[in-house]
Amino acid sequence: MAAKSAVVDLADRDVSDTRHLRNAGAVVCLSLRNNARLASAAGLELCARLWTVDLSGCALASVDALLPLGALGLLQLSNNRLDLRAALRLRNFHVGRLGLF
Repeated sequence: MAAKSAVVDLADRDVSDTRHLRNAGAVVCLSLRNNARLASAAGLELCARLWTVDLSGCALASVDALLPLGALGLLQLSNNRLDLRAALRLRNFHVGRLGLF
């Protein structure tokens, strides 16, 4: 029996912490768009099936929590607090489509 895949839309929900998602192993597509108090993606590194992640419009200053995922089909990070140094941490990260601006 194939594992079920989940799409989770938490956009515009005033989310400030993603650590509760660390047990969401079936999540493949996750939108956390426009959560202005979300300053960290900690917990998402344990969502091994993630393929599409929208973190645009948050308050992220680091991408470190995403790096253990290794690869994503889509990663949207526009309108965050990422500087060039943080963005360059993605250079060895495999991503099909990356949005930074």
